[in-house]
Amino acid sequence: MTSPNTPAPGSELFTAPLWGDLEVRSAVHPGTEAGRERNLRRLRGRRLFADERAFEWYRSWDLEGLVGAVYPYVDDVGLDLCNYATTFMTVYDDQFEGTSATASAEAAAEVRTCLGVIDERTDVPATSPLTGIFAEIWHEWLRAGLSAEWHARVRTDWVYCLTSMAHERVALRTGKPLLLDQYLWLRRGTSYMPLFLDLIELAGGRECPRIAFHAPSLQIMRCITMDVVNYMNDVLSLHKEMARGDNDNIVLTLQGTYDCSLDEAISRVCASVREQVRRFTELHGRLPEMCADLGLSGEETEAVLGYGHGLECWIGGYDPWQRSSARYTTAFAQRPADQRWAFRMGRT
Repeated sequence: MTSPNTPAPGSELFTAPLWGDLEVRSAVHPGTEAGRERNLRRLRGRRLFADERAFEWYRSWDLEGLVGAVYPYVDDVGLDLCNYATTFMTVYDDQFEGTSATASAEAAAEVRTCLGVIDERTDVPATSPLTGIFAEIWHEWLRAGLSAEWHARVRTDWVYCLTSMAHERVALRTGKPLLLDQYLWLRRGTSYMPLFLDLIELAGGRECPRIAFHAPSLQIMRCITMDVVNYMNDVLSLHKEMARGDNDNIVLTLQGTYDCSLDEAISRVCASVREQVRRFTELHGRLPEMCADLGLSGEETEAVLGYGHGLECWIGGYDPWQRSSARYTTAFAQRPADQRWAFRMGRT
């Protein structure tokens, strides 16, 4: 295990002005700390953590701080929904990180357990506390008073993101960086970003009208948000993932595409972040005009603008959080590179 006093590979990136000032708004939810305590109490009761060390390791990630930074506009009920879902998505993802390519069948079997919950099967085995937590989340989301179309979209997004966990293991078999189209499809799923963006409506208590949600400009903004957050994460996770032999990283994809050095690939990623955020800002500014063109009511327009604001909060709030989270800043000191990155799940 690397000494905490030894600078980890890539640690200089955490203080570098990688993409400069993106000039997007950000804020922090005033109830972040109270929400943190509520979430930790709830998790304590679910036997998620194998021991106290695992619990403290989880706390060091500051996931509740992420939620407070990217959902600053929700009420306390919405904050709790976001915290619980973020815990599940992140800890569930960690159960697959650092596993070998030969574990793809095992990963697929684990994923099928959660798919069984979605399909409302009664024979779903309780393979871990995470299965029970996912069932809670799924049924909480089912009770949301949103449209049938929203629920259909969320069901599709859950299946997409969960199955991406297994497909990521399959992709490791190549031992090569992913091509860009492969990367974008897989990474959007493994990051759970579609679901994180679905929470804008669920936790915010206001659904984006479907005539506007499917507008090209809003769909482009949604894709930009997913990709920008993933690109930011990939740059700061690069050396950790290289040590594990992962290939689901935009830096490695661009290095392979352009046959260039890592430094040049990082520069290309940072330039892409800046350009995509510029495009996002341009489209964001046109949302009122789009709403007028579609003849939306005042209430519908507020919902569209609120959704746009929710996307902006992700772009503005994510990077400051990841630069201070021990999930990334002290990753090498926390766990050896050749073992599972996260703590092992407490099995039932």
